[in-house]
Amino acid sequence: MLLRPKPPKPVFTPAEVEFGERRVGAEDATQAVTVANAGERSLTVSGLALIGPAAAEFSLDEGTCAGASLDPGAECALELAFAPAGIGPREAELELTTAELRAPVRAPVLGTGVAPRLAVEPAELVFAPTEVAATSQPAPVTVTNSGTAPLRIEGVGVEGGAARDFDRRGDRCSAATLAPGDRCTIELVFSPRAAGERRAELAFRSDAFGEAPQVVLEGVGVWSGAAFDVAPLSLDFGDQLLGKASAKQTVRVTNRRAAALGEVAARLADRRRGFEVTADGCTGTLAGGGSCSVDVVFTPRVEGSLQTALQIVHPVAGEIEVPLTGRGVQPRLVLDVTSLEFGEARAGGPGGGETEPRQVRLENRGSAAATIRRVAIGGQDDDGFTTSRDRCRGQELAPGGSCTVEVAFRPRREGAHRAELLLSPEPAGGEQRVRLTGTSVAARLVVDRESLDFGQVRRTTAAELRLALANRGTAALRLGRLALRGEGAADFALAGGSCQPEGVLAPGGGCEMVVRFAPTAEGRRTAALAFDHDALSGPREIPLGGSGLPPPVPAIRAEPGRLDFGPQPVGDRSAILTITLSNPGTGRLELRDFRLRGDHAGDFLIVPATCQAAPYLVPGSDCTLGLRFQPAAAGPRRATLEIRHNAGSGDTYLELRGSGLGG
Repeated sequence: MLLRPKPPKPVFTPAEVEFGERRVGAEDATQAVTVANAGERSLTVSGLALIGPAAAEFSLDEGTCAGASLDPGAECALELAFAPAGIGPREAELELTTAELRAPVRAPVLGTGVAPRLAVEPAELVFAPTEVAATSQPAPVTVTNSGTAPLRIEGVGVEGGAARDFDRRGDRCSAATLAPGDRCTIELVFSPRAAGERRAELAFRSDAFGEAPQVVLEGVGVWSGAAFDVAPLSLDFGDQLLGKASAKQTVRVTNRRAAALGEVAARLADRRRGFEVTADGCTGTLAGGGSCSVDVVFTPRVEGSLQTALQIVHPVAGEIEVPLTGRGVQPRLVLDVTSLEFGEARAGGPGGGETEPRQVRLENRGSAAATIRRVAIGGQDDDGFTTSRDRCRGQELAPGGSCTVEVAFRPRREGAHRAELLLSPEPAGGEQRVRLTGTSVAARLVVDRESLDFGQVRRTTAAELRLALANRGTAALRLGRLALRGEGAADFALAGGSCQPEGVLAPGGGCEMVVRFAPTAEGRRTAALAFDHDALSGPREIPLGGSGLPPPVPAIRAEPGRLDFGPQPVGDRSAILTITLSNPGTGRLELRDFRLRGDHAGDFLIVPATCQAAPYLVPGSDCTLGLRFQPAAAGPRRATLEIRHNAGSGDTYLELRGSGLGG
């Protein structure tokens, strides 16, 4: 019987990962988990993951299990961590997939998030109207830990515009630790310092989960004295920009007594809060039943809520306060970057262009709105950068609002570039600057000649000149199409060289062009060698010129025109006599053959000389030909030297003479 081995079987230890209770916001709790192969075949771990509703609150370190291949009985180790983000049970699953099994294997991963919560009762405490300087009956506030972990209350305080009008009595909560479900109490009293509505908040500092609640404290101060009456009972200047004076507000003071009051004084309780009395008509004597006014302006120097009081004081009748409140606000613009480095870019020209735009984000983190009136590039290289997709210019940024503008590097010259992106807000001040830097590279074409002049060249012949090109820039140079243009373009041609259309010259590299001039007509001939390139500088056209002359015509001159060897004994050789052949023409004289003809041609001998070594004579050159006389019989002996050539006059014939003696 054939027994098949059992398939691989991954087993988690522990089978269920339980972290228990863990405080929200505490450091991660970790647990080790092993994976063993309880089957009879090998398995390969192809994937490990956390899934489920709270998977994000658990983390996985795959350890030795990542991609592990486990033989039967082998195991690997991994580690799980738990950091709860909320209160209550948190559930997930550890999922393992293998190459051998179709279905994944899962293990539950459990934990419970616990945290303290701070609850207060009531949320608003309203006191009965109370005489100025008197104290109300105490009113309790109950604090409860409605969470699942101990609550530590670090401190309790009264905040807000009229914080001094409320006081804590019997505080059993500050520095207290409350178990879940426990509570403590605080008693508060209201002692108004001025007439009118008074408001503050009872605030808590604790380790509670979430935002701690505040208790709103409200009360009305009542002035029942008969001396003064004020209107209005308070002044609220609202939001005001730092350093900018508000519109004035006026307090009207009336003497409710029939008798005059002397030594009346109007003053501010605290002059450092940004409030200022600009016109005081009350300090001095106030007639019975009479009225006076005091003008106040608000010029905040710091952000936030500011409070003080206008005090109307008499040494006998007493004092009344008019609460003054206002809020200093200021736009505070913050850039997400203070500099942009664009690196290296190619300078303008046919091959130049812009870099990929970079975004700048401007955010208003202040307490007042600001309008961006101007967005511009400034600095020494302002033409090397450009803005696009400007969503800031003319935009009003409310507190918390933002806008963006894109900047690209578009160099027009070679070298380092520096500029600034300027964003100017309204109200004025607080101009934002982003430093812009970049380096530009460019190809620069240099030629060794400004023009090619071939001089005078005869028709049917040609002359060649070379033109050297070099890249003296910092970027590669690409050559485009090469062409001959102009009226005499047909007389010129590119005859080779290393410069190629669509060729590339590296910085410091070069190539060479060979240009040929073969005039097709007589007279001055002109054209231009044009070549496209993407360099920042350098010529794009080289003038070509040359003069066509009539076609070359060879000519021949022989000196002397005859040779007379005189008498010579029969059978003896004479001395060598020479003939000089020259080319007085304008073309190449080709010396094709030298022959002796006539009845006595055998009595004369051609001696090798320079004319037989040179197959042709260029204009103005010459050569020599040697001859001997060796008479074979007595008497006069004559022959003809025939010179075959390409001169237009036809072949040349020279007479040879001599006389044989004896015999």
